[in-house]
Amino acid sequence: MGDENVTVIFEDSEYQIWVGTDYGLYQFEAGHLYLVNNSVSQGGVRDLYEDRMGQLWIANHFGLQYSQTLSPLALQSVPLLGGRATHSVLWVTIMACGSVRPVV
Repeated sequence: MGDENVTVIFEDSEYQIWVGTDYGLYQFEAGHLYLVNNSVSQGGVRDLYEDRMGQLWIANHFGLQYSQTLSPLALQSVPLLGGRATHSVLWVTIMACGSVRPVV
C-alpha cells in the first residue's frame, strides 16, 4: 500500500478486517495487509457491505462485486449498466432478502 487512499475499513461478522482503497481490496490479518485477487481491475473500492446471508458486497468504480462466502473470499463481478459508477449514492437491491441499502 504505497500512495493509495483508504476509502473504507470494514469488520465482517467473522471479525475479519477489510480495507478498501482507491486501488483495490485488502484483507488485514496478523498485522499485514494482503491484496485480494480480482479486486484491482474494478477501479478501486468505494464501499463494503455484508448482507444478512453473510455475503460481502464491494462497490467500486467499474461495477459491483460480491462473495457468497467470507472465508475463502471468492469475488464475482456484477457489471453496472453504463459503465463507471459516478453518482454519490448507488442503491442496490438484494433480492433474496428484499432490502435496499445505499452502498456508495
